[in-house]
Amino acid sequence: MTQNTKQGEVLVKNTAVMYIRMALLTIIYFYTSRVLLKALGEDDFGLFSLVGSVVAMFESIKVLFTASTQRFLNYEMGKGNAQKLSSVFNTSITINLIIGVVFIILVEIVGLWFLNCKANIETSRMFAAGFVFQFSLLATVISIITTPYDACVIAHEKMGFYALMTIIDGALKLLAVLILPFIAVDSLIFYGVAVFCVTLLIRILTVMYCRKHFVECKLKKTYDRSLLRQMTSFAGWRFLGNASFTVTQNGLNMLLNVFGGTAVNAARGVAYQLKSAVTMFLNNISVVVNPYITRSYAKDDKTNMFKVFFLASKSVFVLDALLVVPLLFATNEILNLWLGYVPRYSAVFVQILLLNTLVNSLHQQLDVVFMATGKIKIYNICECIFWLLPLLLSYVSLRLSLPYHYIFIILMVVEMIDVLVITMIAKRIADLNVKQYFKSVIVPCIVVAIVIIASWFMVESAVEKTFVLRILLACVVDVLLLAYMVYIGFSKTERMDLKNVLSNGKLSFLAKFIR
Repeated sequence: MTQNTKQGEVLVKNTAVMYIRMALLTIIYFYTSRVLLKALGEDDFGLFSLVGSVVAMFESIKVLFTASTQRFLNYEMGKGNAQKLSSVFNTSITINLIIGVVFIILVEIVGLWFLNCKANIETSRMFAAGFVFQFSLLATVISIITTPYDACVIAHEKMGFYALMTIIDGALKLLAVLILPFIAVDSLIFYGVAVFCVTLLIRILTVMYCRKHFVECKLKKTYDRSLLRQMTSFAGWRFLGNASFTVTQNGLNMLLNVFGGTAVNAARGVAYQLKSAVTMFLNNISVVVNPYITRSYAKDDKTNMFKVFFLASKSVFVLDALLVVPLLFATNEILNLWLGYVPRYSAVFVQILLLNTLVNSLHQQLDVVFMATGKIKIYNICECIFWLLPLLLSYVSLRLSLPYHYIFIILMVVEMIDVLVITMIAKRIADLNVKQYFKSVIVPCIVVAIVIIASWFMVESAVEKTFVLRILLACVVDVLLLAYMVYIGFSKTERMDLKNVLSNGKLSFLAKFIR
């Protein structure tokens, strides 16, 4: 068995593990949202979403260093430099401790100012909001300090453990929601403390696992000036892009609060719960292929690197489409079935954000390529511009009293332009064959998007609002889209590679469907 075939089997196995994880998490998260909305009520549910946004605005500091540390670990693995792995890990621990301190200072100053001076919160709920804010801050700081351990788990492709921890995390948070009606204290305060306790437990278990299984996770006094400079430079440019994304996403939530109140925040919270579930499905493939693409680049094997990139881009897009279609066709029915009580504006928010995930799926895979090369300066400057632009345009939109959902349309249109621009940047930096990329990836994806939107409009205009009928039509469209992508969207070589990987792995029964 060739090395590529073995690697292919690992990719398929890890992808399967991640999708089993997602299936369980989706059930947990959807039920948690339903029970939490009922237990807290619309206003407190919106308040919890708002407070979380204030903290999350600065949480990109955590996300960027998880990805940055993982990139350097995978790069050294590709080079076969075991000794350098320990230096990368310990250097990242030092940097994350510093980041944790900076994070506390920034969030305490800016976050408390917003809550006390700008947020549209009832006076009677200010104490609860402040209490939840502090525990959300503590939970995030703990996560920041321990992010190098997450990076090690992903870099070593231990997706089984990664999946287990996230499932335990979701299950414990669901348990906290289920016992809310039986607790005598303020429900919002109790849930905020419970989320902190769950986070602390998961972080402790992750650290213990890494210290036991990965040699580089032993803490040592080390100082590699050159490595420190490389990692901080890389993380700094990543921060520019990630911070602008986070500021925009959570800034939009704050704008909705200022112009619409906590009820609109509740609708946005519901929409993002559904969007996050779909996005986590997309992240599964990125988490699995990211280490492989980075190691391929380190070995100067760009042929395999782009081969996996093209296949992953199309796979993520079509899988996203298969999820989006039924949710799009029966949004109101699904929200009613899921939540019981649906906050106003939720349906239209959900529909626009679902369509936006299709654009985001292409964006996400391009990000993996830039991460692998390490040449991210121009890319992240571009990202900063395109991510901050929707915040400005949305403010203008709300000031003009346009409907709230326009801000999500603006977000989607700007991201479409962004994808086209960074594709041209990838040509210059990563030697991406743009002509082949458009022919192999973009064109098939555009066909799928057109079919989805056209089918959606036909269903809305010609079909009675019968849930079963809408789902049946969605299944028909899904089957047609899947057949189109596999037999036309994928090249003959890609189909054969996929068939060989499936035939040699534990999913051989799927190979017979590929010709």
